[in-house]
Parts: sequence; C-alpha cells; structure tokens
Amino acid sequence: RKGKARSTDDKTLAALIKKVPKSAGIIKAILDARSYAKALNPGGDLAVRVDPDGRVRCSYNLAGTEIGRFSASETAWGSGKNHQNVTRGELRRMYRATPGKTLLSVDYSQAELWVVAHLTGDSTLLSLLGNGGDVHVKTAALLFNKPESTITPDERNKGKTANFAFCYGITTRRAARQYNMDEKEAERLRNSYFATFVDIGAWHRWAFAELRRNPLLATPFGFKRRFWGRSDDHNTIKSHLGFVCEATVAQLCNDSVRMLVEQAFDWLPI
Repeated sequence: RKGKARSTDDKTLAALIKKVPKSAGIIKAILDARSYAKALNPGGDLAVRVDPDGRVRCSYNLAGTEIGRFSASETAWGSGKNHQNVTRGELRRMYRATPGKTLLSVDYSQAELWVVAHLTGDSTLLSLLGNGGDVHVKTAALLFNKPESTITPDERNKGKTANFAFCYGITTRRAARQYNMDEKEAERLRNSYFATFVDIGAWHRWAFAELRRNPLLATPFGFKRRFWGRSDDHNTIKSHLGFVCEATVAQLCNDSVRMLVEQAFDWLPI
C-alpha cells in the first residue's frame, strides 16, 4: 500500500519478494514482462528512428546538465535518442559496431567516492580506496564488524547504500523507502556509517554552515553554481553535498574525452 491506495509498482513488488520469498519467481516474471513491454512502447528502448545508412546516432548537449556533464538526445533530424537510457543487459547487447570497428566503454572506478575522500580527508575512506578491492564489501565489513570474506550480498548492498545515500545526505526515511529497508534498520546503518567515517559527518556540517553563509559554491576546477533554495531545506542541502563531487567527476570525464579525441583518435579502432 501507498497511503490508502494499493500499489503494484516495481519497488513494491521487489519489497514483497523479501517478505514472501516464494513469490520471487512470479514477481520476477512480472517485472521482466513490464521491462520488455516498456521497451516496445513508443518512447521505449526499441522505439528509435534509425538513419538511412543503418546507424543509430544521437546529439550531445554540451550544457545539458547543471553539473557540467554532457547530456544526449535525439538528433536535429529526429533520429536516434539518448542511448544511455537503454536498459542494461540484452537490449544493450543488440547494439553492434560497424564491421571492423569497436564500441568502447570506459568509466572511472568509484570516482565520486575518491572526490569525497579528497574533500573530507577521511582517513578510513582513503584507506579503503587506496587498498583496492570491492569498496562496498570493505564498507560493509566495517559497518557490521565482520571479516570481508563473510559479507553476504545483502550486506554488500547495504554497504553500497551507505556509500551512495548517507554520504550525500539522504535521510533514513528516504533511504528505507528507496532501498526497501526497514526504517529502524536504515537508522542503525546511518549511525554506524557516520561513526565509522567521522570526517564525512564533519563535511556535512561544514556544507550546511557554508550554504547559509554563501550560496555560491565552486568545485576544485572552478566550476560554480548558485543554490537558490532555502538553506535549511533538505533537498537544497543534499544538492549542495552532491554538486562538488558530481561536477568534479564530470569535469574529469569531459577532459578525458577531449584528450582521447586530441591524442588518440588516429589509432583507436572506433
């Protein structure tokens, strides 16, 4: 239920699997059927106009986001789409490069967490990242006080939730709703996270004070954004926490693309 109304949305069904494990098979079938139906509908993953030469393209928008990342959309001629939104898995595997060419996918590993570690100077987070391995397993091992080898997939997911939710100021209530957790469990996880990564909590307090003092914030690269919302509004604070990390990573990605084109275009098989 959501309020007085009954709900069968994806998150509700996913939560139902935890409550009634025997329902997993039928619920997974329902979710898969929805995914494929969505892909076939107008505006879905497969609803894309192909160019006359058989290729699928898009347009890149240099100022498409508030944090400086490129965004993508259909071309000026109405073909293509934002291919990043194509569902991962089988539908993405339908994309093929021109014969003799290669599709290249490159990403930074835990880039935003590295920026958080740099900004906060948190020795625990710096150590986790510097030692390599699965940072979410390592986080879960600290939060649950267990050896890494004994961390279950569910505990790893909770470590990942802590890294990408509480790090950016998401409330326990929202985390519980978004990640299908009990609210008391989410609160315990949050308290454990900030007891472990103490400098991240200090960073949050600094950001709140800084937002009240000056709503104009700059990244280490000098990219600036002014926050117009109330300084005590939670969404404004959350956006403030995420901006420097996301915008810094965006700049790194943009610079990487530029360097790739400038220095390696002649020999890359793309």
